[in-house]
Amino acid sequence: MSELKIDKARPINQTGTIQLCDSGDTITIPAGATFANSGTTTGLVPGDIVKVSHVKYEGRDSHGSTHTWYALTGLNLSHQAASTNNRLLFLAQNIGTLNPGGSSFSYRFYDRTNSDDMRGSANAQTDGSRPIGNAKSYCDSTSWATCTPMMAWVTPANTGVIQYGIDVMHQHADFRTNGNYDNSDSATVDRSRGLSTFTIMEFDSGVLK
Repeated sequence: MSELKIDKARPINQTGTIQLCDSGDTITIPAGATFANSGTTTGLVPGDIVKVSHVKYEGRDSHGSTHTWYALTGLNLSHQAASTNNRLLFLAQNIGTLNPGGSSFSYRFYDRTNSDDMRGSANAQTDGSRPIGNAKSYCDSTSWATCTPMMAWVTPANTGVIQYGIDVMHQHADFRTNGNYDNSDSATVDRSRGLSTFTIMEFDSGVLK
């Protein structure tokens, strides 16, 4: 195999196009090498998943105030998007319990950096005086719990570091995460432990239309 060593290649007329190889040829970038692009690239296959951020929370939050949003700070997650043209997939689950008697729960994604409730994007759109959220659940027991999954496609507001989070609002009684309300230690399914998670997957702009 012959080897060509140069510092810079330019078109013969100073301006124009340089072609590398012919159709069917292969250009190999070996392991350890870096392909650095400071300009505009066209015609390449999208990179699919660009970046993933993840947090898990095993703590037991407690919140007694009703009809107000409560921040689950253990699930705060910072993500810096590579481009505002990319799309972010939010995947999360929260686990909540309450006193007997029954209570409704509402969950929402929240942009803590920009104090944005993300209505119409990650959460429902405004509809009168109704609280907006991403997911709802209901529970009426001290021993068992509800597991509420959440998902949303989000367009990043900018390419700075943005901290996202998850809030909960409940109708009455107390809220708990990752376990039953009375915290009793027994080997029953009702009192099993759960895990709250929040994952952000960033997809290249060319993947989703």
